[in-house]
Amino acid sequence: MKLYLYKYGGCDITGTTPHAVQVSVHCHGHSHNADILPSVDILKTQTLHEIYKEMDSEPHSRRKFYSAALAPLQIEFVSHVPPKVKNLIRLMKFWKNSFKGKKSKKQLPPSYLLELIVIGEWNRAKSPENFDLQKGFYHVLTAIRNYKEMGLVSTQNYTSHHCHDAYYVMDPANPFNNVMSDCNCWEHVAEKARHFLKTAQLYKDSPNLDGWL
Repeated sequence: MKLYLYKYGGCDITGTTPHAVQVSVHCHGHSHNADILPSVDILKTQTLHEIYKEMDSEPHSRRKFYSAALAPLQIEFVSHVPPKVKNLIRLMKFWKNSFKGKKSKKQLPPSYLLELIVIGEWNRAKSPENFDLQKGFYHVLTAIRNYKEMGLVSTQNYTSHHCHDAYYVMDPANPFNNVMSDCNCWEHVAEKARHFLKTAQLYKDSPNLDGWL
């Protein structure tokens, strides 16, 4: 892959991981960073039951190589939610970026994890389509503030997961992947949520924040 990228130009290789090549793509005077993950399209040749059974027999270090192949299931899961839920997801990403340090070693919750938390909390509220965005934002931030109580699982692709962590947000495409482990500073994020809920003018004059409607 690296030889191919060097040959055809238009991008610089900025790094590699065991699972991906990190590149900077140049287009019309702009640069865009991206990760390229090679994979085998196992979703066309095996059932999910067969894939998960195969993963169960593999050591933890090898299971990570299945992530790229299962990415279409992740995209499908997020893309099917109503527009208002997607708006709430955008709001949560904006909130995270408001305290994201450029040189910090803290690994904040990645976008996919925020998507799963929003969707999971929305599902727990019985999936109202026309909910109050202010209330939805409040309840998702409250869940993050109380992250040690979080336990979100989707049963769309599997009925049981393989996580024994005290708190978790399971990847709907991968029953072995607790996506919460992608963040290494949960107490920091929880404190940001606590501070926002306590000081934001948005909630100072809102006595009734029960439910999402």
